[in-house]
Amino acid sequence: MGEATTTPRTAGDATSDPVRPAAAPASFLTLSEPVRSVWDFGRLAFSLPLLWNEAPGDGHPVIVLPGFLLDDQSTWWLRTYLTSLGYRVYGFCLGQNLGARTVGHCGARLTEMIERLVGREPVSLIGHSLGGVLARDYARQHPERVRRVITLGSPYAGDERSMPGPIVQLRRYLAREALRKAPDHSPLPVPHTIIYSQGDGVVAAFDCRHPHANADNIEVPGSHIGLVVNPAVFQVVADRLRAPPERAPSTGRGPGAEHGAAPQQLQKNTSLERTPGEASHAQDQMTGD
Repeated sequence: MGEATTTPRTAGDATSDPVRPAAAPASFLTLSEPVRSVWDFGRLAFSLPLLWNEAPGDGHPVIVLPGFLLDDQSTWWLRTYLTSLGYRVYGFCLGQNLGARTVGHCGARLTEMIERLVGREPVSLIGHSLGGVLARDYARQHPERVRRVITLGSPYAGDERSMPGPIVQLRRYLAREALRKAPDHSPLPVPHTIIYSQGDGVVAAFDCRHPHANADNIEVPGSHIGLVVNPAVFQVVADRLRAPPERAPSTGRGPGAEHGAAPQQLQKNTSLERTPGEASHAQDQMTGD
């Protein structure tokens, strides 16, 4: 398993990040996404015996939203794992995720779906990529119905410079989206954990993180597509779902440090580093090359 790291941010504009400038992911990261996602899945298979040892949850409802162009099949492994921990887990239930084209104006169909599944009981929302954007929008509209939001490689501010141009154009065309408005860095009114990767070949890390110091930003190694089968992601998600609903975990410490939720054996085995391509890319960004 790759090790997750907590990276608190200072207040300010995310595009001023000295480690990752406001630019789309390098082409080799984008083109290698399918291959690296297979590697992420391989790490999951290897890590499952340790992940099964996670402490069970409290059984509250969890809804997992897929990424752009994807449906519930893409989140099957994550949903199955969370179900094994005792949560009541539901999928997107709306077919292929095409953003507003799927969820309706102001997310009306998403709101109806959530109410149909869990009523008005507070729910944790987990969203991969575009699914995380939809989860945040719902939390802003209905904060009293959301216990927690966890986003996986989701563009936070909506800065289109964070994605390769062809992907931006494809999303505009298929989702029938207009030009993106100015980036929005406003915090959520509910606890929010942001999981991102410097090796993401679809959404650059600078647009996934929240810039404020108290944001729960968690970096994991791996690809964008593979975030839904990434064992480090599974560990962080399991830990954060166990956190008290009234506040987010403090940053500055690794997964499980506050709640004592992550088993020591699992912590000792989270030693896989980034793949050589990811490590080389991160080093280039830090040195400014």
